[in-house]
Amino acid sequence: MLRNFLWAALLIGMFALPGLNQVAQASQETQADWAKYMLKVLNTKPGDRLRGFKTYCEAGETRFCVNLADIYLKEIGKKQGEEKAAFYYKKACDLGGTGGCHKLGNMYSFGTGIEQSDTKAFKYFEQACNGRDVQGCVSLGEAYEEGLGVPVDEARAFEIYENSCNRGTEATCVNLGVMYELGLSVAQDYNKAFGLYKQTCLNGVGLGCDYWSILKKKGLGAE
Repeated sequence: MLRNFLWAALLIGMFALPGLNQVAQASQETQADWAKYMLKVLNTKPGDRLRGFKTYCEAGETRFCVNLADIYLKEIGKKQGEEKAAFYYKKACDLGGTGGCHKLGNMYSFGTGIEQSDTKAFKYFEQACNGRDVQGCVSLGEAYEEGLGVPVDEARAFEIYENSCNRGTEATCVNLGVMYELGLSVAQDYNKAFGLYKQTCLNGVGLGCDYWSILKKKGLGAE
């Protein structure tokens, strides 16, 4: 869907940053119109871009809160930028933006600009996954698998990976394959692991290709 947004934006062309009143109205526009506004903001000076993202964010557009946090974290950095990033990721998360929940969880997981806390990281990963955020489910499953912020629960990790994989999240399909390969909370099944690795590899997941290749070399699993 994002590809369609960008294509629509390219057809529309580049414009100057809209006035603040126009930006505030963007939250009421269609998805295609959002692509146009997004492109306007991305092609402005950094200062104007920050102001544009802030206006969208204050209007309740969670993706712009996440974009704003990304800028603070990646382009400004250091303590002040990291604190601002955490603020806007949380704002996005509180507004229902699951991408903000996952990225805030990552900040807690690594102690980036805030006190490291596996417990808080787990909380936000869970919130992200419950909202069907792809990476949120990967991180939540790994938290259960490794006991990060929660007691080790391989059965729960398996359940999360399986549910997410069934929804088409390839990264969790790789993790599900690992659990079948190693027999973690499930009977060891090289054929299922082989099939999952193959599936993810054919869908462009490099790690799936690596694991598929290893099983083939070992003669484990079936074509």
